[in-house]
Amino acid sequence: MKKQSGKFSLVILAAVLGLVCAQLGFAQTFKSVTNSEGALMAQVSAGGSSVWAIDAFGANYIYSGPESEFLIQVSPAQFVQIAAGGGNQFQSQPDAVWALDTSHNIYTLTDSGFVQVSGALVQITVGPGYQDSCHPYEVWGINLTNEVFRYDYCSGQFNQEPNTTLAQIAAGGAGVWGLATKTGQIFELDFASHAFNKVTGKFGQIAVGNNGVWGIDGSGNVHQWNTVTQKFAIMPGISLTQISAGGNGVWGLTSSGQIFRLDASSQTFVQIPGTLVTISAGTGGGVWGINSSGAVFAFSTP
Repeated sequence: MKKQSGKFSLVILAAVLGLVCAQLGFAQTFKSVTNSEGALMAQVSAGGSSVWAIDAFGANYIYSGPESEFLIQVSPAQFVQIAAGGGNQFQSQPDAVWALDTSHNIYTLTDSGFVQVSGALVQITVGPGYQDSCHPYEVWGINLTNEVFRYDYCSGQFNQEPNTTLAQIAAGGAGVWGLATKTGQIFELDFASHAFNKVTGKFGQIAVGNNGVWGIDGSGNVHQWNTVTQKFAIMPGISLTQISAGGNGVWGLTSSGQIFRLDASSQTFVQIPGTLVTISAGTGGGVWGINSSGAVFAFSTP
């Protein structure tokens, strides 16, 4: 496969400056976005100031700006997951971008490209950091035995969270949340005590946005975290199999791939034309998805 090299800082800057990125047209719909190799895509990750993707062969791409395409980047390995987050295009703050390869090795994006970081993970998530100077981004991961790790930028390493095992973890402006192995029990991180505290309920999937948390139970019901009652409340009238949350809203997919967006004023989910198999709501980078043919789509608004 042909690789296209380039200066990462310039490419990222182009993405930051161009991320009205999802707003490519005049109708509220999803529009196809091509890539430089004509490849089938496997995952797309929308952050706060950039959008990344990996294709079916594990090559990684960055979105190059409005009405443009994804450009392939030099890659040290075949990636199986890529995660971008914590950036802010209005403050010219770049996203932290992390990736995992087929052997569970960990990589982070630097000015010279992706470099390997010590450790092995099967899942990684990236969110904005608010707690202290050693965590300008919240980078969390889970390994093969469900142990949980948090990256410390001061020491340059992942530190294990004691007495904690999770099957899924998500980080965002509303904190760090996780689901337990097998049971789906919900946990929220208390930064003060640095402990994951159990929350009533069981989910198969959880999504953390800028100002809220949502989950999907075993029947497809969607639940929203209520900060007043400190409990999850079911949202009637919708059944989803996938949910994603960020500054660009709360989005979900049904079992047949139908697309729904949470309307903030009515607090109900409204359908958007099209079908997708995966969806990623950024925190400023737009809303992106992949269809069953491996094509990438970006949500377009007037």
